[in-house]
Amino acid sequence: MSTKRHAATVHRPGGRPAGRYRFSDQFIRRATAVLLIIMGVVVATGVVLGLVADSLGGDAVDTLGNLGGGLVVGGLLVPLLVAAILGGEAIKAGGGFLGFGLVLGVALVALLPTVEALDILGAWRVPLYWAGWVLIVACGIGFFIIGFIAKVPMWLRAPFLDSPGFSLHGLSERDGGANLTAHPDRNEPRSRR
Repeated sequence: MSTKRHAATVHRPGGRPAGRYRFSDQFIRRATAVLLIIMGVVVATGVVLGLVADSLGGDAVDTLGNLGGGLVVGGLLVPLLVAAILGGEAIKAGGGFLGFGLVLGVALVALLPTVEALDILGAWRVPLYWAGWVLIVACGIGFFIIGFIAKVPMWLRAPFLDSPGFSLHGLSERDGGANLTAHPDRNEPRSRR
């Protein structure tokens, strides 16, 4: 009986194999499906309430319109917030703070240019808007740092089809991409030597 363990079963501090997420693939798939279903149902409900409000008159227009708008915004932001927090936690314990900061930054950038934000926040609107961009950039970089430390697969490329890219701790998704941390096998983390 051999006492040498295979590289994929060597546990790192924190009790997780090197190059693996903290959550199981099954949990990640289920959480993603549930969040997408919730997002679709809540946003569709908000759109329907908005359409009903447009067909009515009187005070119901404002009430239903505001409720519909709140459901659309909340139906997009809350599932994204939960997904970002779970995504950060899947990479490394405490990574959920990066997910929270990322979605908070996106919310600030998306919502602060509105007229309502100017009415509510006044002069604070501009610095909060730029703070949102700082959060997006800092938390995005933070995700890549914790992903690199945790040795999870990451791919970076421009959004257009034939763009070159590079991968860390995994194989490139397309030809022409540079693999910065080559692995002998796509599914196995690099063995310690």
